[in-house]
Amino acid sequence: MPLIHYDSAEDISKTRVVTIHYRPDLLSEGERAEFSKEVPFVPEPEDKEGKYAVLYINRETNELWYEYYDAPLSEQERMELLERKLAQKTTEVEDLYLLMADFIAKV
Repeated sequence: MPLIHYDSAEDISKTRVVTIHYRPDLLSEGERAEFSKEVPFVPEPEDKEGKYAVLYINRETNELWYEYYDAPLSEQERMELLERKLAQKTTEVEDLYLLMADFIAKV
């Protein structure tokens, strides 16, 4: 059975898993004792684009689940996002300029 180590958080209904040992027999008694628990299996995380998974355990029920958080953008992804936003804003400004010119022409 896998052995998980978790944070020493006081909330036993949601505690972050920090390490999973699939060969706990190789650990010393001290490594096995503190903030750890054997579980029958560890679920696999889903592959979600732009997200990373964090495993949690409910220490009362031994339920394991993942929560997904936004992954930091790479420099290239950040530049592409900024370029798309700039292009969108440029189009909006051009549209406003045309509306203003049309309004002025009618006055």
